[in-house]
Amino acid sequence: MLRRTEESLALAECFDPGHSDCRVAGTCVLQEALSRALEAFLAVLDEYTLADLLRPRNGLARVLLAADPRTRGPGRRGRA
Repeated sequence: MLRRTEESLALAECFDPGHSDCRVAGTCVLQEALSRALEAFLAVLDEYTLADLLRPRNGLARVLLAADPRTRGPGRRGRA
């Protein structure tokens, strides 16, 4: 899901060779490490659908509304 919503998942300038001025891009180990970390991150997120993330929507709505000062009446305190 996340892969479809983001225009770019480049973690560093060197991930976009057409626009990178990195002098060590060809020999840098960090680029490989960040690529692997990004793939692991995305692999976990790939296990979820939007429906999975919205499933507890009543609880989410209650928490978000309580944190929004516009939804609280005068003199009321919401939980953050």
